[in-house]
Amino acid sequence: GMAYIRDITDNVTLQPLQVENIQGKVINLPIHQNGQNELVYDFNTAIPGVYFIKIIANGMVKTCKIIKN
Repeated sequence: GMAYIRDITDNVTLQPLQVENIQGKVINLPIHQNGQNELVYDFNTAIPGVYFIKIIANGMVKTCKIIKN
């Protein structure tokens, strides 16, 4: 499936940084940017597990946890 990361205030520019699996290995996934405040990650080719999406938002690194079943 797809993972959507969005700033609902429309005031923050999001930049993709990297996606890591639970072991810390960097995973290459297709990423689409819809405008400056939404990133879409395509997890269709990823195996089930826990992933951490790291993004840059207003110059700060943020981490989002994703669980793919």
